[in-house]
Amino acid sequence: MSALKTVLIADDDELTQALVAEVVRPLGHEVLFASTGEEAIAKAGVHRPDLAILDVLMPRGHGFAVCGELRKRPELHGMKVLVLTSKAYAADRNQALALGADEFMTKPFDPDALRSAVERLLGEAGRDQQ
Repeated sequence: MSALKTVLIADDDELTQALVAEVVRPLGHEVLFASTGEEAIAKAGVHRPDLAILDVLMPRGHGFAVCGELRKRPELHGMKVLVLTSKAYAADRNQALALGADEFMTKPFDPDALRSAVERLLGEAGRDQQ
């Protein structure tokens, strides 16, 4: 049985937060929410989540900038980042991955695909921290 993991869902849309949480919570993980880029960075620093799911278009901190900032912080070294956005261009995907995102998915998302990505990323996070 895997240990409880913490997932930070950073999105300014409450419906999207709820939909993502509906995928993550049944997996047995704790969920934290942030509605702005600044809040995501602050909560990540305090709670050190195992996974951050970041929207790109958020107030007070674009998701790409948040991803880059999270990757600079040594205390968050083992954290995985999944960018979940409506920005579906190849350039957006490339930018997210170049900034250190582990996974890139577009909205609207398939719950099964998101569940698989979360399970895969959290499995990798657990191995990194052992």
